Amino acid sequence: MERYSNGQRSFDENGNTTSDFMIDVINHLYKNENQYNVVIDYAKKANPNEYLKVNIPNEVVQKYGALNTNWSTVGIIYAPKPYGVAIYTKDVPYAQRFISELNTVVYHYALNKRI
Repeated sequence: MERYSNGQRSFDENGNTTSDFMIDVINHLYKNENQYNVVIDYAKKANPNEYLKVNIPNEVVQKYGALNTNWSTVGIIYAPKPYGVAIYTKDVPYAQRFISELNTVVYHYALNKRI
């Protein structure tokens, strides 16, 4: 796990991974796609039309997690300018919908952002 860490805390006080850590993992997968093509292919097929894939016309690699009232999803969105995203929620009503709607906002922001 150390190879993914950028010096930030990888786990919270309960031993759960942090969003910073998961972004590091996503970036590592993206930069080394040829080494992880099997994992990436499975993640592309995961949860069609759910979480990060709602309203996104491009390919999406995603992994979701849920524990009690905590929901999270991390992924790579292959937009014209690809981006990684990690969305963690706690006690958010309709968390799955919130995750998809937030990613839709990020997607449109990324499309219109001039870098």
